[in-house]
Amino acid sequence: MNKTLSPAEVTELLHAVPMPPRTLTRHEKLSVWANAVRNHPFQLDMLHGIEHMHPSNYYLLSTNGTTIFDVATKNPVLNAAGLTSNNVGDSVKFFELSPNELHHLSCDCHGAVTNEHVASRIDYLAKTTTVSRD
Repeated sequence: MNKTLSPAEVTELLHAVPMPPRTLTRHEKLSVWANAVRNHPFQLDMLHGIEHMHPSNYYLLSTNGTTIFDVATKNPVLNAAGLTSNNVGDSVKFFELSPNELHHLSCDCHGAVTNEHVASRIDYLAKTTTVSRD
């Protein structure tokens, strides 16, 4: 005979065994990021001169709260997948970005771009990423 659990008992069971966060593929991470950028209500800032930086210096870059990296960090799906810092170096590692991809997504060398345009760039990376799980 099965007993119906009360809401309190269900909650207790859910918290009794911690579930590991689901591992997202690169394709999934980029898709979530693109949607977050696309739906952000304010124009996001771009970075300056990133193409001249050595990748080890990405960890020294701080953002001002209004970049695509800040939007990613505030996304609960990406947080649950392990992105907890808006540090550019951490984002490069999390999204598996090459220096050229980082430059293409975040640099201001061609002037300001809309959030939709940046989201389209991220979408393009997602579409060109293998979607299979290893």
